[in-house]
Amino acid sequence: NGYFDEALIQTEKYIDQYTGEEIAPKFELLKATLIGKIQGYEAYKDALNYVALNYPNQPEGKQAEKIYSQDLPKFVADEASDRWKLAYSFASNEEDLAKDFVEEVKEHLEEMAYGNLKVSIDYYNPELRLVMVHGLRSKLGARGLGGRLSEERKGSKLKPIKRTGFEISSPNYEKVLIHKNLEEYLNQ
Repeated sequence: NGYFDEALIQTEKYIDQYTGEEIAPKFELLKATLIGKIQGYEAYKDALNYVALNYPNQPEGKQAEKIYSQDLPKFVADEASDRWKLAYSFASNEEDLAKDFVEEVKEHLEEMAYGNLKVSIDYYNPELRLVMVHGLRSKLGARGLGGRLSEERKGSKLKPIKRTGFEISSPNYEKVLIHKNLEEYLNQ
């Protein structure tokens, strides 16, 4: 549900409570993942390294080492992607507005017979949430959908969506979520 800050607080409490027990490395790996979600790539790398160094013989330490050495370097942009998303930004204090927006977009998609597309609210950082339309096959398709959502359609009883979105490939979206560099992506 995007409550990463609260989950991190609880995880740290459990780490303190279960220090030295078999479950502690599991909480440490969860903590690393939460830190990555909240603080981004560099903090994620440091947290994974901590788990790998402090629990080298535990499955979680080995998993952290694998993620650190093999999986993290794979987060690279793939401009030739056939998986795209349409994204809309909302401040974290606009949660109710974002939820209403999701329902509005779903209504538009249903009316336009795009029922195979999914809509979600994704956590970006403590200040920003992204409403994402998933399942698009091209950059032009994502851009075209954004245009159709914002224009009056003949016979439609729905109001055009006034908020401006942006298209992003799934590989780039993964990169942006890890590196927390949405501004840099948007300024390209």
